[in-house]
Amino acid sequence: MKKIAVLLSIVLLLCSTPVLPANAADSKMEQSVRILFIGNSYTYYNDFCDIFQNLCQSAGKLVYVRQAVQGRHSLLQASRTSDPLGRYIRQLLTTQKWDYVVLQERHNFPVLKPARTKAGVKALEPYIKAAGAKMILYQNWAPAKGHKEYRKFSNRVSGRADYQLKINRLFSEIASETGAKVAPVGTAFFQCQGTFSKIRLIRRDRSHPTWAGSYLAACVMYATLFETSPEGISYRGNLTATKAAKLQKMAALATAS
Repeated sequence: MKKIAVLLSIVLLLCSTPVLPANAADSKMEQSVRILFIGNSYTYYNDFCDIFQNLCQSAGKLVYVRQAVQGRHSLLQASRTSDPLGRYIRQLLTTQKWDYVVLQERHNFPVLKPARTKAGVKALEPYIKAAGAKMILYQNWAPAKGHKEYRKFSNRVSGRADYQLKINRLFSEIASETGAKVAPVGTAFFQCQGTFSKIRLIRRDRSHPTWAGSYLAACVMYATLFETSPEGISYRGNLTATKAAKLQKMAALATAS
């Protein structure tokens, strides 16, 4: 029963959700920017892909988005055909063409298991290239202050700034070796918490994003993929206009640096 439940959860999460007007022709979908997100809960929390799609639609960008995600999954698992999600991902990469494939690693692997992170990216790399896509690395954010990992792994990280620095260095290294592009989500989180500390980006579990956090991540992803600032985009979901503008600004600053 447990195995069935897990497989069912994967099926529910592997949804295809193009952003198109109701009466759009099939040819419009073919002209859209095709984006595949591969990851885990950091990607699917708060319906991140919906937030991203709404941002794109509001900015006049035609996108076709799919996600292949499962909680607690690493990129190395996602690269293996022995894994149900991995088999699905391989099918998507070998049977369809993509413009971008976004890779989001398990939250602490870039710090605790950097070799696995690098191995996962490099295992997926040839299939991403064969699909005609540009590889995007979804830069993780460091857990919020007080997370148990800061006590448990005090011999590896001295605090949140050091944790984020280690993530950033690994992603820069992988990008240099593979030609991938980094979406600096973690950098935006860290800078935003320093500039607008009253905006809660991380839930009380000190790990997963709030809706505002997912909105900021979506703004960073938009700026990274389309190489244009998200500032001025009208979509703000459940945020106030002031808060949305602040998050758009932080995304623009993180991607400009």
